[in-house]
Amino acid sequence: MRLTSLLLLVTVAVAPVVAQQTTPEICGRFVEKDGFRTLYLWGTPEQRGFAQGYLLADTILRSFEADLQKLMRGSRMKQYEKRLLKSIVPRFAFSADEEAELAGMLKGIKAKLPADKCKLAGVDRPVSLLDLKALNTVGDWMALGCSTFAISGAYTTDGKPAAARNFDFAGFRMVLDDQHVVVVNPSDSTRRGYAGVSIPGCIGVITALNAEGVFISIHDVFIWAPWAAIRKNVPRLCALRRIMMDVPAEGALEKSRELVQTWPTLYGNNVMIVTPKSGDGPFAGVLEYDNHRARDQGAALRVLDHPGSEKELYLLCTNHHRNRKPKRDDPKRLCKRYNGLKGAVAAREKKALSVPEMFETLSVAAFPRNGKPQERYHHGTTHQVVAFTGKRELHVRLGSVGKHITEITPVRVSVDEALAAAQPAKATAAPGGGDGGNGRN
Repeated sequence: MRLTSLLLLVTVAVAPVVAQQTTPEICGRFVEKDGFRTLYLWGTPEQRGFAQGYLLADTILRSFEADLQKLMRGSRMKQYEKRLLKSIVPRFAFSADEEAELAGMLKGIKAKLPADKCKLAGVDRPVSLLDLKALNTVGDWMALGCSTFAISGAYTTDGKPAAARNFDFAGFRMVLDDQHVVVVNPSDSTRRGYAGVSIPGCIGVITALNAEGVFISIHDVFIWAPWAAIRKNVPRLCALRRIMMDVPAEGALEKSRELVQTWPTLYGNNVMIVTPKSGDGPFAGVLEYDNHRARDQGAALRVLDHPGSEKELYLLCTNHHRNRKPKRDDPKRLCKRYNGLKGAVAAREKKALSVPEMFETLSVAAFPRNGKPQERYHHGTTHQVVAFTGKRELHVRLGSVGKHITEITPVRVSVDEALAAAQPAKATAAPGGGDGGNGRN
């Protein structure tokens, strides 16, 4: 059974600062402007991890005290130690680069916060690497909602593919107060930079667009497979980040499927991938990716809404598989959000959609469904993103307590401009009008 009672943020406190220790160069910058938060990171995995840990240490600690301790007080904290840390987290496999980034993050937290801020409340011990791994697997053992549509051709203003995405999740502080746009510019020239949405302490991404114009978003699909917990699985948000950094735009759909077929996953996923490709051939695909590896090696690629139908200029997904469970094609059995979103896109009748029109279309599947303001700890759409693959541009709404997601003013993020700012001594304008400085730090 998924640990839905555990909090999205198993976070981090800090270990003592060693006397006379010189703080390494901070390969990052955190900017907050009018409530819009952007984390810039560059360098090696360890350098990027150190920068995130150092720049966001206070935020991570505050979120831990506000959320995890509240939801897991008393005897349930023992479940965190015994069941989650000792039984579930060790069943996840991180790459060497991911291990280095998490180790760097732990060092950054320890370098930033004094000894008396080191202990995790409720367990009375300093933060550990295992705690950071728990945070980075939370997307696997807590269910997501979500919906995305992708369009191309006559539906877009430049003819290039575009996408719009709802991220639906419980309204934890780590999400509603502290989620941010993360911009990663790796020092390894063989890997691609990207801009996307993430949470403090997380090295993966929830929604992102890379330097070559490939877009990605995650959606949960409930697939029960108790045997999956006994093998090593790749955290789903890390899998998305690997695709962003390692998959070129050319052949992105098939290459992504080949990769995820080598990465066992704990539960079920729909991964929407949209490429900058226009003209003949599929421009987008949904990886129906789950723990039943005997079929399609665990991943099928869906490029049309209805198998066998004629080519369409749009593709949608919510929280059910369509190819791997074809009987779900019966419209009466589809989720209401899927049907509603499909109807909203089709109603545009191949007319080019502006940014406001894309948000309007997307919002037919947003939560709360009654348009009421987002409440703390209640399920809701916690961010929305509109992405243009041709010009590599995001428009982002970060959710907030007391407002429905549709009340949030979107902020434009140019991936090219953001990556140019993710370098030492680059004080270019930040998304939302910031100055690119170190923000709080």
